[in-house]
Amino acid sequence: IVETATEKKLDEVLTPDYIEGQIREKSKNTIDKLIKETENITRNIIDENTSFEGFRFLADEASARKDFKAAAAFYQKAIEKILLLSGGFDSFEKNEIALTYLWLANVQVLSGKHEEALLSVRNAIPLSSSLSNKAIIYFFECVLGKILNNDITDTENKLNEILKADFTIYWKEFNAMDIKDWLKDAGITEDSKAYILNKIELIEKRIKKID
Repeated sequence: IVETATEKKLDEVLTPDYIEGQIREKSKNTIDKLIKETENITRNIIDENTSFEGFRFLADEASARKDFKAAAAFYQKAIEKILLLSGGFDSFEKNEIALTYLWLANVQVLSGKHEEALLSVRNAIPLSSSLSNKAIIYFFECVLGKILNNDITDTENKLNEILKADFTIYWKEFNAMDIKDWLKDAGITEDSKAYILNKIELIEKRIKKID
């Protein structure tokens, strides 16, 4: 049998190594697609079956690992979950939603998402009635205003005024240590760092640690 030029060329191209490589590439593409589909299914299951408190727990766990991007995503999911349930929230529920916005703002600050953090803080304002939440709101408005070069005169006055009142901020509501750690390498001016540390010290005077 005479081997044609085309058959000879194919034999040269379709070597065992080439065929094996093609099989591996196709298998990898298929596996990657299956992994992605599985991740999407898992994500949908988590979204549907995780409560407001559950997402906040996941966010807290991510924050503890210093995975602030994941923490922000979980806090956002928590807020989306609770806002879907009802618009008729009582004062306690509103303050809990506001606090979640403030925790979201905190991890956004730690991720360098300053404008997003300011938006989260502003979302907390109409929901907040507790003095502790309001103090944290004014703190973040001062801090973010300083970083973003906004006029913070009015906000500083509000923070100073509210700190004259008698109230307590519980340590789980405000994590000063993470912000202090972030400040060490934050890409902001030394003047801004000193300003933020001063505001942290004012808030820390109101923090009470209980389990």
